[in-house]
Parts: sequence; C-alpha cells; structure tokens
Amino acid sequence: MPLFQNAVVTKYLASQDNTLIATKWNDFVTHFHNPTIQENIRKVKRNNIKENFLLIYLWQY
Repeated sequence: MPLFQNAVVTKYLASQDNTLIATKWNDFVTHFHNPTIQENIRKVKRNNIKENFLLIYLWQY
C-alpha cells in the first residue's frame, strides 16, 4: 500500500521548481562530496560513538 496516492505524488512533483532543485542538489554535491568534509563527518561519528559508548559503560557501573 503506497504512502501517497499517485495523483498526489504527480501533482506535487509537477509543482516543484526543477531549477531550484538542481541548484540545491549541486550545492549538496559540492559540499558533501568534498573529501575533507567526508573525513570530518567520519571523525565526528567515531568520536560520538566512542563518547556514547563510554557514557553508557560508565552508567552501568
């Protein structure tokens, strides 16, 4: 069972500004496909996981 009826999806997609979507997609790709940004994201994730693990571990004892 679909989340939205086909008519609703078609109407919504037809009302979108394709130029704006393309511009925003290019902004996204420029930022998040940057290797420096990707490495920063990985470091933050690793640090958050380590911190959360330590907090959970200490909380249990």
